[in-house]
Amino acid sequence: MRQVYSDEVPRNAPGRRHEPRLSHLIRKLRSYPFDTANDKQIGARMASRLENFEGNAWVDSPTDESFRHVSRFDVYELSSLDKLPESLRACLAFRIGARVGSGDEDINGINPPTLVVFDEVH
Repeated sequence: MRQVYSDEVPRNAPGRRHEPRLSHLIRKLRSYPFDTANDKQIGARMASRLENFEGNAWVDSPTDESFRHVSRFDVYELSSLDKLPESLRACLAFRIGARVGSGDEDINGINPPTLVVFDEVH
């Protein structure tokens, strides 16, 4: 994936946003100069399995324009929060608990940042 990003991201230009997609990964897996024959075989196997989703409107599409507007929200994958140091996770948990427990809606007329967590479930 790092190689796909390093190949595709430089194509961005002011007013023209280019995003790496699944089809870029499939092409990279097929053409990457792997160090060993075993790695090359694994890459080819991954590419052939991922080809089932190439062109899929949900999996192999650029981000929809409706998601490109500026937002005051920060979005994190919950799994990425697991990678934070324990002390930082404890700080986040304390801050969320303090915010929820205080019931303050405004601080000096300003709405403070709020963490809202939604878990994706299938």
